[in-house]
Amino acid sequence: MKSRVALGGGKEVYTATLNALNFIRDDIEKSIDGKKRILLKPNVVDPRIQLSATEKESIRAVLDFLEELKNFNPEHIAIGESSFGNTKEGFRNYGYVELAEEYGVDIMDFNDDEGEGEYIHLNVLDVRHREVKIKLSKRALSFDYIVSLAKVKTHDYALMTASLKNMMGCIVQKDKVKMHGIASFSLLNNNYPSCVKVIHKNLLRLIKVIKPNLAIIDGLNAMEGEGPVRGTFQNVGVVIASTDALAADATAARLMGIEPEDVGYLYYAWKEKLGKLAGGEIEVVGESLLTHAKTFKLHPNFKIQMQWRE
Repeated sequence: MKSRVALGGGKEVYTATLNALNFIRDDIEKSIDGKKRILLKPNVVDPRIQLSATEKESIRAVLDFLEELKNFNPEHIAIGESSFGNTKEGFRNYGYVELAEEYGVDIMDFNDDEGEGEYIHLNVLDVRHREVKIKLSKRALSFDYIVSLAKVKTHDYALMTASLKNMMGCIVQKDKVKMHGIASFSLLNNNYPSCVKVIHKNLLRLIKVIKPNLAIIDGLNAMEGEGPVRGTFQNVGVVIASTDALAADATAARLMGIEPEDVGYLYYAWKEKLGKLAGGEIEVVGESLLTHAKTFKLHPNFKIQMQWRE
């Protein structure tokens, strides 16, 4: 069976998000039926650069959409993230705190989950392929339905980032660097070619443990070039939504002019049957993929990043 991916158009992200969600309302109602604990997982890479972070109106659109779903009676809804920077500052700067108060939902900084018993260990690989441990928030894992609210962005290690890689925000801050295979970014210069290979394997390990149930990817406020933080604005004119996060990310890649099979962690997830990737496995509904596809300017190191297979 094909996975459905919706492309919702609109001039504003709120409208485009609702349009995308409504195209796959039946899929969402089936997937969320009986779920009681809902995590809205935005992407707050940098607390001061809005283009790098999920728009407040994306979250508002999801909250409004969920309120209208039939037979949906959650016990707990929360907005949760662990940023590379100061997460709480990002929550304030981007309007998440006011939004959480307005809707009566919780807001969580997973960087607080470093005390004994507040995390689980996940084994990942360093650049020498030795196993090392990272801390994954128990609070993030306690939810039975995860909505990943990401953006279409290029990336400085993994070529592109969207809903699946957004799950790195469930790792406590100081351990995020280990996903790149190193203990500190000061070690980057001598290890970059190895880092861009191992990060895909580590992302697969993470996705196997915590994967979105619903992917929403903002393509109106996209980023090209030196993403995921220092890039420049791009707009593909649609918001992507799917209950198959891999299919959503594959579609985001195609909108960027990237073959999904060229993104290591997407390819690995597909081989592990964690979702659909090939064009023939995906049904795009709503706006036309061909109409909105662009050729994104990739990160300056993209040629090295493309060597992840070697």
